[in-house]
Amino acid sequence: MPYEFPKYPDAIFDDTDFPNQVDNTDWVYAWLVNALKEELQACLTELGTDPKGEHADVKARIEAIEEGEDKIGEGHITILPWSYVGISGNWAKQVSGNYYLYSTIASADNGGYLTFQVCLGAGTYSLMLMVAKGANKGIVDIDIDDTEVASFDTYDVGSINDYRCIQANIEISTGGVKTIKVRIDGKNDDSTNYRIDWNYMVLYRTA
Repeated sequence: MPYEFPKYPDAIFDDTDFPNQVDNTDWVYAWLVNALKEELQACLTELGTDPKGEHADVKARIEAIEEGEDKIGEGHITILPWSYVGISGNWAKQVSGNYYLYSTIASADNGGYLTFQVCLGAGTYSLMLMVAKGANKGIVDIDIDDTEVASFDTYDVGSINDYRCIQANIEISTGGVKTIKVRIDGKNDDSTNYRIDWNYMVLYRTA
C-alpha cells in the first residue's frame, strides 16, 4: 500500500527536532526523507523482500537518504547551448531543417566559449557533443572545472550536419556543482576557419 502523508507534518516531527531552524528547509527535507523511506520500504514489503535483507543496493540508497548524501544529481544530463551561464565571443543561432533539433549555436571566434553549471555525482562519465562538420570548422575543447576532458576536431572535407563526438572515461572524483566550458581552441591546418556549430551535449555515467 502506498505511503499516506500525515495530515499535519508535526505527526512526524515536532519543534524540538530543529530548534534553530528559521526557514523550515531542514524540517521539510526531513519530512520528505521520511516519506520516501516509508514508500521504499512499503514497495519492498509488497514484493516480499526485507529492505534490511538481500537488496543491498536499495538499503544503501535508503541509508544515503537518511544521511543527506543523496542530494546530488547523477547518471545522465542533457545540456542545450542556450542554457549557458557565461559567454565569450560572438555566438549566433543557426536555424535549419537539416540539423538535429533544427538549430545549432555557432561561433568562429577562436578562444570564444560558453560555460554551464551542472550537478554531477562522483563517478566515470562519457560525453557526447553533437556538432556539424565541414571544411570551415575548428577544434572544440570541453573543460570541467578548468580541466580539459575532451577535444574534438570538427574539420571535414565534406559537410556533415549531425556528427556525434564522443569522449569516454571522464573521471569526476568529487560530486557537486561543476562548471563545464565549451571553447574554440584553434583549427585543423586544412580548415578555412575556426567555426564551431553544435546543438546539444550529453553526459552519462558509466561507472
